[in-house]
Amino acid sequence: GRLPGLLAHVLTLVYVGLAWAFFRADSRESAWELIGGLGRGMGTFTLQHAYLLAFAAWAQERVVHDSVAAVSRRLLLGYLTVPWSFHFRRNSAGLIQRVSQSCEIAYTLVASSIVHTLVEGLTIAAIAAVLAVTAPLATLSAAAIIGLLILVPTRLTAPVFARIGRSELAGEESMLAALQQSLGAMKEVKIAAREGHFHDRFSAVIGALTLARRRRTTLQELVRLSVETVFVVGLLFVVLLLALRGQPGPEIVSLLGLYGYAGFRLVPSANRISRNVGNWKAARPYLDAVCDDLKVIESLRRDRAAGDGCGKRGGSRSLARLACSEVIYR
Repeated sequence: GRLPGLLAHVLTLVYVGLAWAFFRADSRESAWELIGGLGRGMGTFTLQHAYLLAFAAWAQERVVHDSVAAVSRRLLLGYLTVPWSFHFRRNSAGLIQRVSQSCEIAYTLVASSIVHTLVEGLTIAAIAAVLAVTAPLATLSAAAIIGLLILVPTRLTAPVFARIGRSELAGEESMLAALQQSLGAMKEVKIAAREGHFHDRFSAVIGALTLARRRRTTLQELVRLSVETVFVVGLLFVVLLLALRGQPGPEIVSLLGLYGYAGFRLVPSANRISRNVGNWKAARPYLDAVCDDLKVIESLRRDRAAGDGCGKRGGSRSLARLACSEVIYR
């Protein structure tokens, strides 16, 4: 998505450089020398910029996925070493979901969204500072209104995103449990001829999960549209404010051009901020689930270490006899 914008900026600089070279050159030979130097400089800049973006993307993905792998290994080791009583109270589908999906979502959505939000916020602040130097009163007034109108929808939708995230987490755990119970006990399902029961159960679970995901996507789109609408309203407010102050027409047009150019950068940044905040809130239940399990595992490990210090036998114990009374399978 960044390549067309990068090419547009490069071509713009090339055209400006060519015009400057022809107008400032003393002769045709010196003009071609300037053009050659400009071409070499732009080629070097483009290659360096492309390699820098590629290296940044590689470094970012490496940190994220290495962290995901490390937390997944730590979580699985904890599940394998905790006392057996821990697994009596937990569904294995939930444990699988945390190791395979929640760890990845915690880093790819929560951590990455926080970093991207900070970067985009700094970008907006820098652009707003440049605009404030040009038209302080209009910029501050528009920034106050736009900031209020952006923060209010984000604040209002945050609990909704969190509720949707909890629904998605519960739906994914239920989906894994339904698949385990149906495919893991295929022989019993065939003997009892209960294929329809497990199919209906899975259909209900996947339907609820799909509904939650559809709601999250629709809400993100509504927030994006609200941000774009707010920008247009803010631009109209700036025009009205300048007109009321009696600014001449050419100055209003120049400021509109400046704000319009800034809007091409501000609106995508604002959309990315709103999307990242929504992802952060929706993925927070996944992060909380992983952190809670890690805390429980660490607490059980400390309790077992304290028991070993008091002379109790630690480690996992095997059962010599397992008796079941009045067990009914339906």
